[in-house]
Amino acid sequence: LDVMASWRGAIVYKPSSKGSIYFDGGNSFNPSAETLSLSAATTNLDPEENRTLELGTKWELGSRLSLRGSIFQTDKLNAREPDPNDSTLNVLAGKQRVCGIDVAMSIRISSRWSVQAGYAFLNAKLISSNAFPAAVGAQLANVPKNSFNVWTNYEFPWHLSVGGGGQFIDSCTASLTVPKDPT
Repeated sequence: LDVMASWRGAIVYKPSSKGSIYFDGGNSFNPSAETLSLSAATTNLDPEENRTLELGTKWELGSRLSLRGSIFQTDKLNAREPDPNDSTLNVLAGKQRVCGIDVAMSIRISSRWSVQAGYAFLNAKLISSNAFPAAVGAQLANVPKNSFNVWTNYEFPWHLSVGGGGQFIDSCTASLTVPKDPT
């Protein structure tokens, strides 16, 4: 049974009725059964702990345009890694960090047509590792550096709307330890 306290707090400053600036922070936990199943690799592990800090802003520019952006850092303090002595098990042995920016825009082109777009840059690195020290500095698995999306929606007068869009996700690695794995 995993029982841990988590917290979250924020400060919001509204320099005008159309915009706000905020700073927030908090922590969270990833229990061993986070995917609603346990395996031999994770059954005896404590939860991973995450801490996040974020600074952001949001603005309504007129009645048709909304902009938002943020910079953030998330640290995983005791990340799961493959056990270097038994590949069927995981150990809590690493520290991981993701620093990034996130920007988004929403625009209403007409009373029936809207467009939303967003971009994120993620610098995701292994900061320390007891199990794989040679992998320190490697890009985290399954985390793309760049992603972009754009979506549009049109509302017809017959209670019908049609929308579509696209998403670009940069290439990413499947493992941060395989190229550095001594086995």
